[in-house]
Amino acid sequence: MEPEITCNWLLQQDPIVVKRWIVEIVEEKRPDWEDHIWPCLAEGAAALSRRKGEKSGHLDLEWASVCVMAYSYMIQGIKRHRRFVGPRMPEVMCQQRTFSYAYALMLVRETCILQLGHVPGDLLRDVNHFIHWFFEDLAFTPETYLQQRTKINILTLAERLELQRCREKLSFLMRLEQAHVLPSHQELQPWLDLGIQLEQEDRKRKAVAHHIAPPLLAEEQGSDLKTEG
Repeated sequence: MEPEITCNWLLQQDPIVVKRWIVEIVEEKRPDWEDHIWPCLAEGAAALSRRKGEKSGHLDLEWASVCVMAYSYMIQGIKRHRRFVGPRMPEVMCQQRTFSYAYALMLVRETCILQLGHVPGDLLRDVNHFIHWFFEDLAFTPETYLQQRTKINILTLAERLELQRCREKLSFLMRLEQAHVLPSHQELQPWLDLGIQLEQEDRKRKAVAHHIAPPLLAEEQGSDLKTEG
């Protein structure tokens, strides 16, 4: 008879065994775990992958795999059955929850790729996961993205979040491109060009803010001194 399944108990097991149990749950060969266990398992596995990989200089790949598998399971649960979200959660927030899980998953994959390189077909280290994720449900072209961006103040919450998600996904691709691990991809190139443009705009804004901030700060300090006097 199996012990009571808890997140802490799972995190004390051999990650290879935990991975096998997840596969069996997906294949409906093993009873599913309670909903609250899955996010705890995903976050805990990510933490263990970092801690156990400190000596080697890269993430522990077994626990990283557990993390990715757990997040993937939750993402599919939300998309197919609205599981792992409250019954009254608005659709726009369900999409955001799905994205937050995917974002955490991709952070683990990105770290593995940057530390150990690209491996085609690998659960963790295949850069094509990022390309597929970027184009999945993509609502924009580079041109329409820029058009929407100029109307940010009149967009709905759903539209603003869609823009934000697109930019976050593009940021992953830009980092992988800068690490020279992205393959040549005709459809992706206009987006990478846009990413360069957006990064340049961000740097200009930061430079302007840095230039303006010190005088304002000095003025505020002078005002405080006058008040104290």
